[in-house]
Amino acid sequence: MTDTHVSGLNPDDLTDRSVPMDEVARRLWWVQILMFVLFPIVYALIWQDNPLRLYNADAPTAYLPFEFPIPQLLLIGTILVGIIIHEGLHAFGFMLGGAKVRDIQFGIILEALAPYAHSRVPLRARSYAFAVLLPGLLTGLIPSLLALALGDVWLLWFGSFMFGAAVGDALILYLLTRESGNPLVLDHESQAGYYLVREGYTPAK
Repeated sequence: MTDTHVSGLNPDDLTDRSVPMDEVARRLWWVQILMFVLFPIVYALIWQDNPLRLYNADAPTAYLPFEFPIPQLLLIGTILVGIIIHEGLHAFGFMLGGAKVRDIQFGIILEALAPYAHSRVPLRARSYAFAVLLPGLLTGLIPSLLALALGDVWLLWFGSFMFGAAVGDALILYLLTRESGNPLVLDHESQAGYYLVREGYTPAK
């Protein structure tokens, strides 16, 4: 249900352009895996090095996943912090697009175990696209490219995970490319996507 009391909208103003989270997981899992493994494969080709070496830096039993040395724990902790930063960057992008701090809502979609940042006010599509793009760019793509340039395995896995985690954002960007002009859109509160706001709608003061 849309937060109409916050955004000043009513259901007649909105056209749903979202995809259910479970459908995203079911239909785009292969895209997520591709996004996740792309940079490690390129890394291995460029550096002629096994990117899995982070997991067994000092372990005598090489490449066994249950060894779980300290580097793995640190990487997992770094990724958890990265997830928080990811959502914070969405919120920052929403505010650059005109949303106020009070308009931003954070939470977790329990069914998908997916954290989210949600703008409860409409934004122009280009501003919304920037907010959607920002985390995948800053925490995923750029760190992964730096990892390839520097030969940094730690940065490689962090960037690859964050890039793969942006599959829902990539879907939203694809949906936005199908809109003409620069319409108002409202971030969907529980699904991957947004509402297209009726042309001529004037936001409530």
